[in-house]
Amino acid sequence: MRYMLDVARSGYSPRHSSFLRRRSISAQTFLSVLAGTLGRMTPWTLRDIENAIRAGWDADTCASEDLPKWHTGNPARGQCAVSALVVHDLLGGELMRGEVRVGGEHTDFHWWNRFAGVVEMDLTREQFAPEEIVGPGTPVERPTDAGRHNAKYRLLRTRTLAALGAGGRAEPADDPKDATIDDATTDGARRTGEGLCRSSGR
Repeated sequence: MRYMLDVARSGYSPRHSSFLRRRSISAQTFLSVLAGTLGRMTPWTLRDIENAIRAGWDADTCASEDLPKWHTGNPARGQCAVSALVVHDLLGGELMRGEVRVGGEHTDFHWWNRFAGVVEMDLTREQFAPEEIVGPGTPVERPTDAGRHNAKYRLLRTRTLAALGAGGRAEPADDPKDATIDDATTDGARRTGEGLCRSSGR
């Protein structure tokens, strides 16, 4: 069973927070792990990171196929791929991918993050309409090939670091190579010839 974890503990509405699910890890332990990963004298909080990423969302960071559905009332639309990569830059962990289905038919892929194998952080789940159902996620390797999402990812990353006051000093927690999620494939995708985000960058 999945549970919502209120990372701010008070004064932070879950409606606007990321979707964090826990199985057997306390909020204090999780925050300590993340602070250690960042390794900064004044560590950012999860709220700082989420607010910075959200502030960077705009039409120019939205996946091109989602632009017709993007508007200021739903700024998370089409932002999942680039947001997941920026979170991964800052905090490491795993990238997660799940199918989006409408009426039982596959329509898209959705991306989010997981830490320590037990806590999932999804900043953009709110983008979906009630009929859009996101299935269980599968961990995937971080892509390293340049592609159509790279410019949008770099733009969001620049805005996020600027909002956090990091400028260009913060380095990715894992591999600092150029990244997109357009052309990379998992083992299953290689077997079917389907790219990780060939359908969409959400």
